[in-house]
Amino acid sequence: QRPAVLCIGPTGENLSSLACLMHDLHGAGQGGFGAVFGSKNLKAISVTGTGSIEIAYPQALLDAWLWWKENFQYDVDNPRRISPDPSVIARWSVLVRSPAGGTLGPVVEPSRPHACQACGAACGMRTQSGIRNEGTCMEASFSNLFEAAPKVWQKGIVTDLIQYAGINSASVGIIAYLRDLYKMGILGPGKAIDCDLPFEKYGTREFIEAFIKAIAYREGIGEDLASGPARAAKKWGRYDEDTASGLLPLPNWGYRQHYEPRAEVEWSYGSLLGDRDINEHGINHVVMWLPMLAAGIGVEPYFSAQKLAEIMASKVPPYEGDPFMFDYSEGPTGIYSEHRAKTIAWHRHYTRFWKQSALYCDWMWPLFVSPNAADMLGPTPEGEPKFFNAVTGKDLSFNDGMEIGRKIWNLDRSIWALQGRHRDMEVFSEYVYNVPTTTPYYLPIHENGKWSYSNCIGRTLSRTGFEDWKTKYYKLEGWDPSSGWPTRNTLEEQGLKKVADELQSKGKLGS
Repeated sequence: QRPAVLCIGPTGENLSSLACLMHDLHGAGQGGFGAVFGSKNLKAISVTGTGSIEIAYPQALLDAWLWWKENFQYDVDNPRRISPDPSVIARWSVLVRSPAGGTLGPVVEPSRPHACQACGAACGMRTQSGIRNEGTCMEASFSNLFEAAPKVWQKGIVTDLIQYAGINSASVGIIAYLRDLYKMGILGPGKAIDCDLPFEKYGTREFIEAFIKAIAYREGIGEDLASGPARAAKKWGRYDEDTASGLLPLPNWGYRQHYEPRAEVEWSYGSLLGDRDINEHGINHVVMWLPMLAAGIGVEPYFSAQKLAEIMASKVPPYEGDPFMFDYSEGPTGIYSEHRAKTIAWHRHYTRFWKQSALYCDWMWPLFVSPNAADMLGPTPEGEPKFFNAVTGKDLSFNDGMEIGRKIWNLDRSIWALQGRHRDMEVFSEYVYNVPTTTPYYLPIHENGKWSYSNCIGRTLSRTGFEDWKTKYYKLEGWDPSSGWPTRNTLEEQGLKKVADELQSKGKLGS
């Protein structure tokens, strides 16, 4: 039996905040967890299980799996909606989650599935060309930052190198920032920011290896970068200027821009209201990737914007029935409205329980639509409690899970209040308010009484609009709109009286 290993690389051993924990080509990235292991002189934890997982209702679990397989799983022998046409595969590449489509877009070459046990996603597939080497998402797309190094990319070398080093691939997107500073004559040998990386060989294996080595061993400019891009830019005296211009795109809390904060606001609002980049894709897969992929290959999406909003609105209890929750316009029902407040509340509560506590896969859940279903509707919200109850023996409804998530979210909020969080701190970097978007980013919008998909080019967030929205959101959550702190009534109704007492004793209880 193979042991399960959780380990760090040299980046964690050298106590860099860019260090992650690695397991089976997956990384627990943002947060510097690898450095925590390194600070304890802990290289790895290896476990060989000797027991089994107790299932409360084995037959119910088997029935749930068969229900999933028959209604939502891609069936290679009898596909409902998928054809060999690459354009069709592309449109569903995120939602099919099978060997026919991966997490980085269409894959139309022979590939071997690599999946968690009993999962049909196979998101870590190994392709014939060797692209990705079973890595996914940020790890696999890291090489894209090097402006085309096909031989390196196709052999999966970049993915392997960054995994062996134990580096958080999301944070080292700072390489694009360093490249721009180099082109501006600010960074380089003997420049204002001294750096001996061979930028004249940018994109080659030699450069990539030198960059990764500098990060992992804190050599040269790697010493400055070891504390993360925000602190490095502050050390160089460039943070304010470069975040204001967008040259250094860190929209909130020093985290690198993941999805466009001026357009896909369920991501940016959720991240700013929390403590990190949320990295939760349930809404993102449907509202952004579906229309984006269709636009990219010049075909119509399977769902109109109105139909997509209506489907999603039917699957978000306890707020179901409001399609404007998925209106990404800047109009009265859009991103600054009460409808958007409900979206963010639903997303925060869902992920706090169903994902972060019950540990449902982020790539799979919630699943609003499925090309493999006869009606093309996904299993959310029926599926989550079906599997959970079969395993645990509980009788939890979907809304019960949402209420537990709300309780956890309020507990988190209370901890942050004790640490000093205040409404006034929840603002984006200046570029989010002042620099218009230039990259197409297709999302459903409702304008002039009609639904459509918009590319959101030229958009900035309205500072006033966002501040007004925060007030609406705080009131919906039952928080003090002047401070953003939970109130006693909100906490006590969730059984958190002790938390309310602690907040009051520290002068951090909302009124």
